[in-house]
Amino acid sequence: MEVQIVRILGQIISTL
Repeated sequence: MEVQIVRILGQIISTL
């Protein structure tokens, strides 16, 4: 789902 992708991307951005 798009929602899952957005959450994953958010986690990656937070890590950066």
